[in-house]
Amino acid sequence: MNTEELKSKIAFEKEIYEELSKELSKDAIQRAKKEDTHKSYDQTGIGYQFCVNRFNEVLGFSWGYVWEISSSEKGEWGKSAIPCYTICIKLGIWVLEKDNIRWAVGGHTSSSLADAEKGALTNAFKKTAGFFGVGRQAYEGVLDEDMQKREHGEEDIHSPVPTSQSSQYITKGELGSIENLRKNKAILLVTFKQWLLSTYKIAHRNEIPKSLYLAVCQALREGKMAADYSALVCPNCNSPVEKSGEGYVVCTNDNCNWGDMVEKAKRKEV
Repeated sequence: MNTEELKSKIAFEKEIYEELSKELSKDAIQRAKKEDTHKSYDQTGIGYQFCVNRFNEVLGFSWGYVWEISSSEKGEWGKSAIPCYTICIKLGIWVLEKDNIRWAVGGHTSSSLADAEKGALTNAFKKTAGFFGVGRQAYEGVLDEDMQKREHGEEDIHSPVPTSQSSQYITKGELGSIENLRKNKAILLVTFKQWLLSTYKIAHRNEIPKSLYLAVCQALREGKMAADYSALVCPNCNSPVEKSGEGYVVCTNDNCNWGDMVEKAKRKEV
């Protein structure tokens, strides 16, 4: 390649870069509250699909990407020891020619293996796209490098550890939704508590992780709340309880005035 050809190539690549790095539309900017992302601040970032759209608009089919999982680990989520998956992905984007490729690494942690892989892929893609100027404002300190809403207690592996464990648990509003479902399905509170304890080793309803919110709601909708009554005690006198012939849970202490669970639950939660 002679000097003139080199200059022409550089000028062409510069033109491509200028087109790729133009500021994205306002629609590309997405925002998430810290309550959703489990970070200590609200976030503003670039949406993944808008980065893909920019490559398509400028290069048509003359670009692509390849990726591979560099690491995959299974761990536990928070104090409840719920399984979670951490995926790291190495991703390369090529433009014009497949030899013209740049690489970056991204990662994500989720209670779902598929969601962990998806989050890691989009995280790595946006980081690599930044090498070509796409969404560069996220890497110039104007926006966050990766803004991804996590509704079920998920967390990017590069995120700082929360200073409080409370951000991992469901909100009061989500707990209220769970309670409405429980009452609509006529599931006794003591049955629900026992199910949480025996299924997930969760002793208190306000310690349900966000990662389990949808699973708990689904179990309530389906009425999957089988409980081991032999492990329960009366909330009034701590005596063992049993299931009566009518299907109610009753205290075995004849001197206890707690009454059957159904009537008690109508007056006061236990």
